[in-house]
Amino acid sequence: MKTQRTSDLTKAKTIEELARDVQALIDELQQIVSGGLEFSKNLRGQFVEVRFIGANNEVQVRHGLTRKPTGYLVVRRSADFRVIDGFSQNTTELLKLRATQAGTCTIFVF
Repeated sequence: MKTQRTSDLTKAKTIEELARDVQALIDELQQIVSGGLEFSKNLRGQFVEVRFIGANNEVQVRHGLTRKPTGYLVVRRSADFRVIDGFSQNTTELLKLRATQAGTCTIFVF
Protein backbone atom coordinates (compact mmCIF):
# COMPACT_ATOMS: atom_id res chain seq x y z
CA MET A 1 0.00 0.00 0.00
CA LYS A 2 1.31 3.46 -0.85
CA THR A 3 0.30 6.75 0.69
CA GLN A 4 -2.48 8.55 -1.17
CA ARG A 5 -1.64 12.00 0.24
CA THR A 6 -0.75 14.55 -2.38
CA SER A 7 -1.20 17.75 -0.39
CA ASP A 8 1.80 20.02 -0.03
CA LEU A 9 2.15 20.86 3.65
CA THR A 10 3.95 24.10 2.78
CA LYS A 11 0.75 25.46 1.20
CA ALA A 12 -1.27 25.48 4.42
CA LYS A 13 -2.60 28.99 5.03
CA THR A 14 -3.36 28.60 8.71
CA ILE A 15 -1.96 26.60 11.58
CA GLU A 16 -5.28 24.74 11.72
CA GLU A 17 -4.93 23.65 8.08
CA LEU A 18 -1.37 22.51 8.72
CA ALA A 19 -2.39 20.59 11.85
CA ARG A 20 -5.29 18.92 9.97
CA ASP A 21 -3.03 17.89 7.06
CA VAL A 22 -0.26 16.62 9.35
CA GLN A 23 -2.76 14.59 11.40
CA ALA A 24 -4.27 13.12 8.22
CA LEU A 25 -0.79 12.13 7.05
CA ILE A 26 0.04 10.56 10.43
CA ASP A 27 -3.26 8.61 10.39
CA GLU A 28 -2.57 7.30 6.90
CA LEU A 29 1.00 6.29 7.75
CA GLN A 30 -0.21 4.43 10.85
CA GLN A 31 -2.69 2.50 8.73
CA ILE A 32 0.00 1.59 6.19
CA VAL A 33 2.56 0.49 8.79
CA SER A 34 -0.04 -1.43 10.82
CA GLY A 35 -0.71 -4.08 8.20
CA GLY A 36 -1.00 -2.26 4.91
CA LEU A 37 2.53 -2.89 3.67
CA GLU A 38 2.82 -5.18 0.66
CA PHE A 39 6.21 -6.86 0.33
CA SER A 40 6.67 -6.56 -3.42
CA LYS A 41 5.20 -3.04 -3.68
CA ASN A 42 7.08 -1.41 -0.80
CA LEU A 43 10.55 -2.88 -1.08
CA ARG A 44 12.87 -2.35 -4.04
CA GLY A 45 13.81 -5.79 -5.16
CA GLN A 46 13.03 -8.74 -7.39
CA PHE A 47 11.74 -12.26 -6.79
CA VAL A 48 14.01 -14.75 -8.59
CA GLU A 49 13.92 -18.54 -8.86
CA VAL A 50 17.31 -20.21 -8.52
CA ARG A 51 18.27 -23.79 -9.43
CA PHE A 52 21.33 -25.34 -7.82
CA ILE A 53 22.75 -28.43 -9.54
CA GLY A 54 24.83 -29.56 -6.59
CA ALA A 55 26.56 -28.62 -3.39
CA ASN A 56 28.97 -25.71 -3.43
CA ASN A 57 28.52 -24.95 -7.16
CA GLU A 58 28.33 -21.22 -7.80
CA VAL A 59 25.23 -20.13 -9.69
CA GLN A 60 24.94 -16.76 -11.42
CA VAL A 61 21.46 -15.27 -11.23
CA ARG A 62 20.23 -12.27 -13.24
CA HIS A 63 18.53 -10.06 -10.66
CA GLY A 64 17.29 -7.09 -12.72
CA LEU A 65 18.08 -4.42 -10.11
CA THR A 66 20.51 -2.40 -12.31
CA ARG A 67 22.70 -1.98 -9.22
CA LYS A 68 24.71 -4.28 -6.97
CA PRO A 69 22.37 -6.13 -4.62
CA THR A 70 22.44 -5.33 -0.92
CA GLY A 71 21.31 -8.83 0.02
CA TYR A 72 18.70 -11.52 -0.47
CA LEU A 73 16.06 -13.42 1.47
CA VAL A 74 15.25 -17.06 0.81
CA VAL A 75 11.48 -17.24 0.44
CA ARG A 76 10.91 -20.89 -0.54
CA ARG A 77 13.07 -24.02 -0.94
CA SER A 78 12.43 -27.38 -2.59
CA ALA A 79 14.55 -29.20 0.01
CA ASP A 80 16.34 -28.63 3.31
CA PHE A 81 19.47 -26.77 2.18
CA ARG A 82 21.20 -23.50 2.94
CA VAL A 83 21.84 -20.76 0.39
CA ILE A 84 25.14 -18.95 0.82
CA ASP A 85 27.07 -16.23 -0.99
CA GLY A 86 29.08 -17.26 -4.03
CA PHE A 87 32.84 -17.23 -4.37
CA SER A 88 32.97 -14.17 -6.63
CA GLN A 89 31.64 -10.62 -6.32
CA ASN A 90 28.06 -9.72 -7.24
CA THR A 91 27.62 -7.26 -10.11
CA THR A 92 24.99 -4.80 -11.27
CA GLU A 93 23.52 -7.65 -13.34
CA LEU A 94 24.39 -10.89 -11.53
CA LEU A 95 24.01 -12.30 -8.02
CA LYS A 96 26.45 -15.13 -7.23
CA LEU A 97 25.15 -17.87 -4.92
CA ARG A 98 25.95 -21.39 -3.72
CA ALA A 99 23.91 -23.99 -1.83
CA THR A 100 24.70 -26.87 0.47
CA GLN A 101 22.99 -29.33 -1.90
CA ALA A 102 21.02 -29.50 -5.15
CA GLY A 103 17.58 -27.95 -5.24
CA THR A 104 15.59 -24.92 -6.25
CA CYS A 105 14.56 -21.89 -4.29
CA THR A 106 12.86 -18.56 -4.65
CA ILE A 107 14.73 -15.56 -3.30
CA PHE A 108 13.92 -11.89 -2.93
CA VAL A 109 16.97 -9.90 -4.07
CA PHE A 110 17.23 -6.34 -2.76
